[in-house]
Amino acid sequence: MRVFILISLLFFLIAPVFALDIEDYEAKAKIVDSKLVEEVTLRIYNSNEEPLTSFTYPFGGDMQNLTVHDSVGALEYSSKYTGDKTYVTTTLREPLLTDRAYDITYKFYLDGQITLKEATYILSTTHSLLANVKSFDFTITLPEGHGIATGQIVSPHPGKFTSDGRHVVLEWNLYDPIPPELREFDAIVLYENLLGENTPWWEGKENYIYLIIIAAMLFAFVNLSKQLRTKKQTNDRIDILRGDEQAIMRLIIETDGIDQREIQRATDFSKTKVSKILSEFEKRGVIRKEQAGRRNKIFIKKELKEQ
Repeated sequence: MRVFILISLLFFLIAPVFALDIEDYEAKAKIVDSKLVEEVTLRIYNSNEEPLTSFTYPFGGDMQNLTVHDSVGALEYSSKYTGDKTYVTTTLREPLLTDRAYDITYKFYLDGQITLKEATYILSTTHSLLANVKSFDFTITLPEGHGIATGQIVSPHPGKFTSDGRHVVLEWNLYDPIPPELREFDAIVLYENLLGENTPWWEGKENYIYLIIIAAMLFAFVNLSKQLRTKKQTNDRIDILRGDEQAIMRLIIETDGIDQREIQRATDFSKTKVSKILSEFEKRGVIRKEQAGRRNKIFIKKELKEQ
């Protein structure tokens, strides 16, 4: 009798899921203070003839600090933890009509998914991919300074190992038809601190830091040399202009993108004179004008900058 009641309860909880397709199951996990923090976005598609007002899905583990939202804001939900899964029933903001898609995002963390054995961390997490899930994209971002433990493998093997410059990122991508053996997607990752538990992130990286400093100094020197050379070439060109033309040209060079009225105020030249000189510069192919509202912005031609 108890078995019958349990089966009936599970059927009642899961039944609403199969009234629609899950076009995409996107999960992102990262490790924060030895806790697995996850964000899961489900794109649901109503292929039923009737509108849907609620949606239920089972997630692996006991979800803590759960929040549920759509693109507008928070959504009302209820949850029940049973059989190592949390069943979350979400009330949709408005009925989901036939042939319409809708994104729901769940944010939470899981305790007890990470254990430490000697110097190796063991991460284990599960995602239940029901039969109506069409694609699954999952990433795990390891803590800064950590990597896959030496000689260990990840199960199942990720499709990609990438990095954002500070963190190792593992990525899995499954598409319809998803193999039956991966419908209960159990990921196990063994990782370790590459620098030692109490080692600051910068320790052991002195050579890299010195190279970065030297490269930055070299870049600054080259850039300064180029600016000085460009300034000298520009001054040589300006010297052949008339005095009033020189005054305007220096302003344009110093403030690339200057307002035409600013030139008039800074030089105290008349509006007619400024317009005439700018027109001459434009004919010679030295400057270009861009209209910004009712004003003209004046720029040096790109080709001249690069010379």
